[in-house]
Amino acid sequence: MGAVVSQHADIAILTSDDTRNEKVEDINQQIAQGIKANSELFNYTKITTPKQFQKISLLAQNKFVYLDIPNRQDAFNFAIKLAQPGDTVIACGKGHETSILHGTTEYPWSESEAFRTAFRLKTQL
Repeated sequence: MGAVVSQHADIAILTSDDTRNEKVEDINQQIAQGIKANSELFNYTKITTPKQFQKISLLAQNKFVYLDIPNRQDAFNFAIKLAQPGDTVIACGKGHETSILHGTTEYPWSESEAFRTAFRLKTQL
């Protein structure tokens, strides 16, 4: 998955899906191993200003950029905040599903509601 996304996208955000008994960090690390060599990992917690968001977009013009954001809603929020007019944001993995599984517990989840939340937050900036 890492190899495919790094060939076809400018920026990717690795996040949680149904992790079951695995740690999301371990899963994302395995995905990251497939990402092409000419790439850069950003620590999303340190990206807080418009200038820092712009830096990611500019860097992505010349190399593949990825971020590891374990919380799926946080990942959606970040992706929508980062997106510029003309960009395409694709969420893979959950689609029509109505729950997300962490450990042995299923939590309610809706991709469409997560996107609506992310868009609401972006318009509040």
